Amino acid sequence: MRKLRGFTLIEVLVVLLLTSIASAFLFDASSNLAHLIRKIERTTQVGKKEKLATTWVRDLVGASIAVEPMDKLYAFAGEPGFLRGVSSSSIFEESGKLAHYSLFLQSRGKNTVLIYQERENSAIELMERKGEVSFYYENTAGNRYRSWPPRKEFQGSLPRLVVLAGTEGMPLLIKINQRRLPIKDLRDLL
Repeated sequence: MRKLRGFTLIEVLVVLLLTSIASAFLFDASSNLAHLIRKIERTTQVGKKEKLATTWVRDLVGASIAVEPMDKLYAFAGEPGFLRGVSSSSIFEESGKLAHYSLFLQSRGKNTVLIYQERENSAIELMERKGEVSFYYENTAGNRYRSWPPRKEFQGSLPRLVVLAGTEGMPLLIKINQRRLPIKDLRDLL
């Protein structure tokens, strides 16, 4: 009977070759996995920032107040590229205190950036949306307008809904939560 002495050189080389191929695939997969994890973390951070900005914009515009027509400086006004008004929910003022704000859209390459400004304070970029983006305004009857107020007799009033819509993605619907008819004299509150 013949005694086994071990593996032949060919068998050892085949095992080494298979091991090296398997380890090459494993290292490549692990580097791809690390890249994928970093990409997911970046996307999650951007999503959290956009969700926070969306919530804040809804609170800001939703807390806008209506004013008497003689208080034109503080009246809510909007065009496709900007809107301005007075809100009780601003960034720089304490909660509940009225502040004049502006939101405007600025193109950046193929995207549009939503920028917030309050009085003389510097502008803050809130979010970036893909494609062309603009505001439109809807009254209580459901009629849509490219600018607000649509007629002179609506001066000082608020739309029922402000929509930030674009060529890509879901539109941002902002419901005005406050009374949409003017209060008697805004100058006493500011």
